[in-house]
Amino acid sequence: MNPEGEFDPNDIFLYYYAEPDVKKQSAEFAYMNEEKVILFDVDFKWGQNHPDIFRDYANFTCRFTSEKNATYVKFTDAFMETSPIGSMKHGALADQIRCRTPIWDHPADVVKLDVSFNGHDYYGGYPMNMVDALSTLRISPLCGPIDGGTKVNIYGTGMNSSVPQEAPVIVKFGTTHSQQVDKSNIDEITFSDDDYHDELHLSDKLLKIAETNYPDIDDKQAIEKYVGAITPNITDHFNFDPPDVRGQGGVVSVLIGENVNISITDHEKNSTTYKQKIDSFIECAYYDTSDLEFYFYRQPIITKLEPNSGLTTGGTTVDISGAWFAENPMYGQFPFCNFGGIIVRGRFISSTRIQCNSPATQQSNAVKIMVSLNAVDWIDTNHEFGYYEKPILNDIRPRYGNIAGGTEIWLKGEKFSNATNGLKTVMCRFTLMNPKQPGDDDDDTNLEGDDDFNAPVRFMPAYFVDQDTMKCASPSGFGGGDHVWVDLTFNGVDFTDNKFEYNYYAFYGSFPKSAPYDATNQFI
Repeated sequence: MNPEGEFDPNDIFLYYYAEPDVKKQSAEFAYMNEEKVILFDVDFKWGQNHPDIFRDYANFTCRFTSEKNATYVKFTDAFMETSPIGSMKHGALADQIRCRTPIWDHPADVVKLDVSFNGHDYYGGYPMNMVDALSTLRISPLCGPIDGGTKVNIYGTGMNSSVPQEAPVIVKFGTTHSQQVDKSNIDEITFSDDDYHDELHLSDKLLKIAETNYPDIDDKQAIEKYVGAITPNITDHFNFDPPDVRGQGGVVSVLIGENVNISITDHEKNSTTYKQKIDSFIECAYYDTSDLEFYFYRQPIITKLEPNSGLTTGGTTVDISGAWFAENPMYGQFPFCNFGGIIVRGRFISSTRIQCNSPATQQSNAVKIMVSLNAVDWIDTNHEFGYYEKPILNDIRPRYGNIAGGTEIWLKGEKFSNATNGLKTVMCRFTLMNPKQPGDDDDDTNLEGDDDFNAPVRFMPAYFVDQDTMKCASPSGFGGGDHVWVDLTFNGVDFTDNKFEYNYYAFYGSFPKSAPYDATNQFI
């Protein structure tokens, strides 16, 4: 107003509107770490309010006020929409408002939710629960085969905190595969690093690389464990154009969240519901819930396993051949063997070979051997591993024989078994005692250095006679006067503790070469 009592002209316009009628929000809760979509059905009173002018002058806002701390207030933008979203009906007017919940800092908080059409006057006062953050902190195992079916345990928070509790939670492997969490399989636990590592059959040292980017969990911290996630079959993914190998696998993120149901208009012209209302959803929470990744690998194949028997005391090194073996510490991928239910971690040698040491057992029997790269998904090798008690060798007879070999040697001892009869791995070993070393005065090895020299060793098949007796033939290849050690093996790897000396002799001629036919006591 100027001194003369007149108002200066300006371009400020005030729009007076009839107060719309706002219905209650579409959701009763939100996770602290999600920006959840909230929908309000609204009667905009279009008979009194002009749609275009109302839209131009409105400032749609949602306000969230903490009941724990009234000074803690957050605002989010809101939007006026037509239901279903994307309506293609000519002249359709807006009948709902959409906004998102803010990231919240106070767990287990009840907030007051208000809506404003001008950013100043708020309506509603609807209660809404801000529940524990939805997150994944650990998974077990960290990898699995590309054809899916791996049962994955998820350690996290908020999976059972929804209001109402039966509200669905979704787990996603990558961007294309999702599944609903079965909340009956969620347990509240106190976390233990030791228990987690035992579940993976891996030490903290082996998991050091994999856990580099994991969020911290305090020992004994109260969290939730979900034991029902199943990996999808991703055989059709991660493919490569020929001549590259197809279906080798790859890495996907493991995310958890919820899908907010909405109604939209189908815009797909080839669809039978084109221009019609259909049900859809908006994903919420997922990308703030995890830094965890799951690695899909190609399942190995097994072609050979040896030896296929060993001592009940364990420790026999079993060599397994095949293809697609791998070791990837970043994703907890290591070779494992399962001996009749006893799991042992193996050694990765190459993509075609691994080794496992047999575990100890109380029984002498045959058990099935299976192989895995994550200690969860097992491959049947179609081989069995036979356990036997270590034989005891007490004596051998005779202890002398001709260099031509073929002398039948009887082995006396204990714990000999008929189950070993006919096995190619049941052998006597003949090892030269005190062999000539390169550089000796009487060296005839023609070898240049110690690294090139190995004492001569011969193996001969051994045969079961009874529980105390076995037999084998002496080999040729040793010289007259050679002394050898003789011991026994049932599997070609593990030998008896005791060994006995066996000596070779040779006849090179006789003297005299003739004598009277009636001579007696003639020395030759």
